[in-house]
Amino acid sequence: MKRVVNWKSIVRWGLLAFGIAIFAFLVRQISFDQLVSSLARTKLDFFVLGILLTLSATLIRTVRFGFFFQPHGRWMQLYAVFLTTRMLNIAMPMKSGEIAFVVLLRKFKFVPSVAEVTPVWLLLRTTDAAALVLLIAIASVLFPTDLGMGPAGWLIAGLSTAAFAGLITLSRWSDRIPMVDRLPHLASQIRRFQTGLIHTRGTAAWIRSLLLAVLTSITLILSLTSFQLAFNVPFSPAVAFTIGVGVFTISALPIHPPLGIGTIDAVWTGALMLMGLEIEAAVAVTIGIRMMDILVPATEGVVGSGMLQLAGRQEDFADQAVHQQSRNL
Repeated sequence: MKRVVNWKSIVRWGLLAFGIAIFAFLVRQISFDQLVSSLARTKLDFFVLGILLTLSATLIRTVRFGFFFQPHGRWMQLYAVFLTTRMLNIAMPMKSGEIAFVVLLRKFKFVPSVAEVTPVWLLLRTTDAAALVLLIAIASVLFPTDLGMGPAGWLIAGLSTAAFAGLITLSRWSDRIPMVDRLPHLASQIRRFQTGLIHTRGTAAWIRSLLLAVLTSITLILSLTSFQLAFNVPFSPAVAFTIGVGVFTISALPIHPPLGIGTIDAVWTGALMLMGLEIEAAVAVTIGIRMMDILVPATEGVVGSGMLQLAGRQEDFADQAVHQQSRNL
């Protein structure tokens, strides 16, 4: 019997091993005493501001999605879905938490089907990428540094342009998508996808999504800027913001192992060293920022998961009560 190779597991564990090796190398560049001394000088005001900005970004994403699929009074549950998704995107490799996001939306009945929410998901991700490209261009012009657009920026620009064009074409010509009569399940999914495309039609939907995507990206980059200032980088806020744009861009690519261990640490350290920090100071700042990168989403995820579990129990209780009432009748 031929043995099937599980390439997904190989890639997943390979990425994790690679990331751990990079992280171990970076940690060896600084002593424990140096790290403690650096973190002890943390500026509390910028530290708290960074946390508040990070939390605000999740709230903005929730509001943006609510414009496409109204939660009908269940805003807190929808917010809980986004809290949980943020944790999963950090914890799972290659941004695979996005799959769980769509599943959670369907499970808690915020969307009729996965096929119907897919066009909206594509619109959100496309405008996210477009907003990021816009911010990279603005940062490159206003605060010119050695970072520039870089390969990651041009890659995101190309992908977002292609996705933008494809989604517009689909939304304009969705009525001409052929039905496969001999495959009723596929035909049903295509119809649902066409229904979902209705939510993406109109200039207002695109502009609203893009503006809120820009606001979300600015909020997250400002949080990274605040954390840099909290951990005493010797840069101006403008330079720290530009570094935040560069790191945020690379972090958005679906190429990282779980928790972004190693790869994002290397990006932060490299960007800080490129702007003049010694490796010991760069690693100390990186560890401080990365601790917050993990702890804040983890806290969001725990809170969001608890809210969803509570909502699930309440829904089960309501269903049981209705069932019992119908039996009594």
